[in-house]
Amino acid sequence: MLIAACFSLLCPAARAARTAVGMAGAQPAVFAQDELRRVWFAQLSWLSLIVATCVAAAFASTGLLQRRSRHVMWSSGPQDGQPRAAEPAKSLSGDLAAPSSAGFGSSQIRLRARLATCNAVFRYQPQIDLQTGQVAGVEALLCIPGPHAFRPATLLAAEIEAAGLGLTLVERRLNEACRLQRAWLKVIGHDFPIGVPVSQRALINAAFVPLVQKILAESELPPCFLELQVEEAALGPSATALRSINHVRDAGISIAIDGFNAAHCNLRLLSTLPISKLRVDPYVLLRTGTGSSEALLFDGIMGAARGLGIVVCATGISSPELLSTVLRRGRPLAQGAALGAPMAGDDFLELLRGSVADTETLPILDFRGARLQPDSI
Repeated sequence: MLIAACFSLLCPAARAARTAVGMAGAQPAVFAQDELRRVWFAQLSWLSLIVATCVAAAFASTGLLQRRSRHVMWSSGPQDGQPRAAEPAKSLSGDLAAPSSAGFGSSQIRLRARLATCNAVFRYQPQIDLQTGQVAGVEALLCIPGPHAFRPATLLAAEIEAAGLGLTLVERRLNEACRLQRAWLKVIGHDFPIGVPVSQRALINAAFVPLVQKILAESELPPCFLELQVEEAALGPSATALRSINHVRDAGISIAIDGFNAAHCNLRLLSTLPISKLRVDPYVLLRTGTGSSEALLFDGIMGAARGLGIVVCATGISSPELLSTVLRRGRPLAQGAALGAPMAGDDFLELLRGSVADTETLPILDFRGARLQPDSI
C-alpha cells in the first residue's frame, strides 16, 4: 500500500517537472526552478503524511498481536482429572444463548487463565449428619490454597461472575461434579446428591436446564443425585428465577436454598418452592444468647423445614464453639472446617468409604451434654 501511494504521488510530480523544464525555454530559468521546487515540496509533504500514517498503523497492529500472543501463552490446557470442555454449540458461555465456537473457546481460555493465576481448583467439602456422625452430603467448591488447607474462593467466584465468565464456571463445575459423583456411586452406594452452587444469571438462562440435562446424560448420572444450590437473595425479587426453580425440579433435580438465616429470611419460600434442602447460616447464634428471640427463630426455622420434609444443613461450622452451639439446637446436617476441609475427589471417596463402613475416619464429635430440645424439633 505504501509503494502504491508513493508511485501515485511521484508520477504527477515527474510530469509536473517535465512541464516545468519544457517551459524553461519560454520562461525565465528562475520561474522554472521555482515551479519545480513548489511541485516537489507539495508532493513530498503528502508522501510524509502517508508514511507516518502507515508506520502508526503498523505499530498498532504489532501491539495487538503481542497482546493476543501473551493472552494465549497465559492460558493452559485442562489439568489431569479436569473434565473436557463441552461442545461449543451446546455450551452456555454466552449471555442468553449458546455462543459461537469462537466465543466459547475465548471464554474457556479466559477462565483457565484466571483459575491458573490464582491456583484455583475444585474441591469437595463433606456434610456430616450430627445425629449419626456419617457423611450425608457434599458440596463442589471453587477453592484456593490457604495457610493449612484449601479454602472456598468466594471473592474469586464473584470476580469471575462480574467478568462475564460465571456461566462458563458453572458449566465446568457441573461437568466435573457429575463425573465424580458417578465415579463415587460406582464404588459406594450412597444416596445423597452432590451440591453445585448456581448463580441467578445461570438459573434464569433458558438454555440452562437443557445444558444440565445434557451433562447428566453424558455422565450417566440420574438427576436425583444432583443438587443445585441457589442463594435466597437471588429468589426474592425475581419471578423468572422462581419459575426456573420449578423447571429444575420438574427435571428431577434437587434444589437447595443457600444463605438462609434468622436475621433475614422469607419463610414463605419453604411452602411455595419445591425445596429439598435448606442451608442455614447459624452465626446469629453466636451473637445472641440461647434464649434470645433470634435463637428461638432459628429453632423455629429448623422445625418448620423439618415439618415440610426439608433437610436442614448448618453451613460455615468453622469452630468448636459453633459446632457445640449447633449440637444443642437440633443436630441438623453440618458443613464447615470444624468437620472437614474441602478435599480432592479421591480423598472424599476414601472418607465416604470409611463413613459407610464405620465412623473412625470422621472428626471426633463431643455429644456429651448435648440434648435435643423438644421445642426445636
